[in-house]
Amino acid sequence: MATQANYGQTYPNTRTRTINPLYGVAAVGGVLLAVSSFLAWYNFNITGSGGESFSITGMGGTSGTSEMAKFLAATASNAGIISVFLGGMVLLPALLGLALNKKGFAIATLVFALMSVAFMVLKLSQAAKLGSDLGDSAMLTTSVGLGLYLGLLGAIIALVGSVLPLVMHRR
Repeated sequence: MATQANYGQTYPNTRTRTINPLYGVAAVGGVLLAVSSFLAWYNFNITGSGGESFSITGMGGTSGTSEMAKFLAATASNAGIISVFLGGMVLLPALLGLALNKKGFAIATLVFALMSVAFMVLKLSQAAKLGSDLGDSAMLTTSVGLGLYLGLLGAIIALVGSVLPLVMHRR
């Protein structure tokens, strides 16, 4: 008994899911945001006798061993933990969106990216206030470290990377 082959026949119920590489932009932003926590957020330079320079990371680690470095590290909040958490919360829906290409993942990424931008702007404003508070009283100059700038850049990249898939889903 001979069978007939159905070559070229299409099946209407099959759908191929395309990968949307725009979610990758948000994922990169989430990684940058998380990595920024381990870099210097605040740089200090003590003027006067035996001047010293040290920095404090987002996770509370210091590069100096003086009493002033230990004191400032103890009083600094470990905001880097929040930054790592937000970076992970941006990264997770971005990777799921990259794999599944669903609009809901772009919305979730957008929410956490907005929270990340707000958090990093708050930390930058607090760094400026810290510099003005400490600089006058303790012969101490402060500056914002690379970690805060990288965290803000990562949050902005995540924000852009979460909007792009939403715009592409509308088409």
